[in-house]
Amino acid sequence: MPSVPPPLPNTPTGYLSEEAKRKFTLTAGILGGCFLVLQFLAPMAIMLVAMPTAMFCGMWSRDICEPGRSAVWNDRLWFVVGNTGFGQTGASAKLALKSLPFDNTAHGLREEVADLSYEDVWLLAGRDRLWLISCDSLGFLKDGVLTRLGPYGRLGDICRPFLHDGAPTVIEDRPDGIRLLAFRNDAWEPLASFTLPNGGSGSGGRVATLEAVSAGGRLHLFMNYGDSVYWHAGIPTEREGWSAWMPIAKFWRSWSSTVLDGQPALFGMLGDEMHGQIAGYVWREGEWRELFRKNVGLTTDLAVHPLSEPRQFIILTHGFPGSVRVRRVADGQVVHEAKHGSGFPFSRSFMLLMFIPHIVMMLMPLILALVLAGPMRRWRVCEHRAPTMTVPYASLPRRAVAQIIDAAVLGGPIAAGWLLMMKPFLDPEHMFEPGRVLAAGGLTALGVVWGIGGLLVYSALEGRSGRTPGKWAAGIIVLGTDLRPCGFGRALVRNLLKFVDGFFNFMVGVLLVSLSENWQRIGDMAARTVVLRCRAEPTGASVAR
Repeated sequence: MPSVPPPLPNTPTGYLSEEAKRKFTLTAGILGGCFLVLQFLAPMAIMLVAMPTAMFCGMWSRDICEPGRSAVWNDRLWFVVGNTGFGQTGASAKLALKSLPFDNTAHGLREEVADLSYEDVWLLAGRDRLWLISCDSLGFLKDGVLTRLGPYGRLGDICRPFLHDGAPTVIEDRPDGIRLLAFRNDAWEPLASFTLPNGGSGSGGRVATLEAVSAGGRLHLFMNYGDSVYWHAGIPTEREGWSAWMPIAKFWRSWSSTVLDGQPALFGMLGDEMHGQIAGYVWREGEWRELFRKNVGLTTDLAVHPLSEPRQFIILTHGFPGSVRVRRVADGQVVHEAKHGSGFPFSRSFMLLMFIPHIVMMLMPLILALVLAGPMRRWRVCEHRAPTMTVPYASLPRRAVAQIIDAAVLGGPIAAGWLLMMKPFLDPEHMFEPGRVLAAGGLTALGVVWGIGGLLVYSALEGRSGRTPGKWAAGIIVLGTDLRPCGFGRALVRNLLKFVDGFFNFMVGVLLVSLSENWQRIGDMAARTVVLRCRAEPTGASVAR
């Protein structure tokens, strides 16, 4: 470090001259104000530039699927994937047909049709083909070739298609009534017309709250009305009312009907959104019996598909956008469970983009410290003068390096623990399970204990030797203004007040060190300590360079 001439007589304390004080305080004030404003404006400017980029480049887009529109065919689970990116909805959304095996969703996802020109399409597994059915489109996939049929004219609103006597069948809602249609002889043929109790006016309209399956050659209708799902065997007649509909269960959100081992079955969500259960019921011996129950967390949609093996089926659930879970059930027990997609609703590139403004805010005080280091060497008194000797002050960059190292040593285990914890904790279907919530609470408590313990250890090290790991690496030391070890009590006061100096990412501490007489922050002033550039341990009343 170059030698600095002593200040002239009658000069301001801590400065080389009155002119040096005027120049430095003006410089530090302007720079501090500018950096303080930039600390808030720079992240906002980055966000204003980044958000359009994220929107139009799809950085916050996610692929989602609707389990209720999926199907099991050729020993694979098939579903249509749509993109949730900005401006990618409705007819303009890019759709793709994908499939995956039951037992290996992590590596078995396969894109079957990259650009699917179907809107609001349901998949239906046939004997030798996979049907794709919507209100205005009809086609099938066979031997890897997608064939579009028709046009046959636009249907009214339809519920989920099903196979009836081997033919694709839908229930259509038109202004003149509700019809049962089957696709036969290359045309939609009406099979029957019927009415629903009270007009079928549920929470989402008539067919929006209606599903049907065919079991044993007989039609079974399921309708959501109020907070319950009702069942009716056969086609309703005009004389029948609610007495012909049997309530099965109160499902708060998604539900799905299917056929298991030749009998109608119904699955749905019980409980609430955060602590729900998937419950399944099957029609046996003249009554609805519970078949399956499984605790789950955040689940927005589900579907159930039977397998060829007796008493086995697949449950497909959807949580956060981009995340689906497949459970294989045998004899009422989950025998295999696999997840596909991310457990977090945003892409990694989008999250990185959102993290950049925080990095900028944290870098601003460090940049200010580097900028002020030169003027401080030029215009400030850079040495602490004690009765026995003179020792140079620790520069702002060295103090910043020491602070970063100490923070990494103290906060590293806490951050690592949270990273290990957050990966499974962000599983959308299990994040609110009591065990994981308790584990998160325990980790938080452990982090608090670790932080308090680290504060006490650092204070003991500073009080006795003047050094923490960061200060040792940066070649600086904390001593009392008399160049003696400050002791545990004063070191603790100094470290506790670091929370005040740390306002605005330590912008307050940087400005105080640069403007105070002895290069002190608030903690140093209260504890009567100084931070010096020194490589030797304190001995008695002296310090050696």
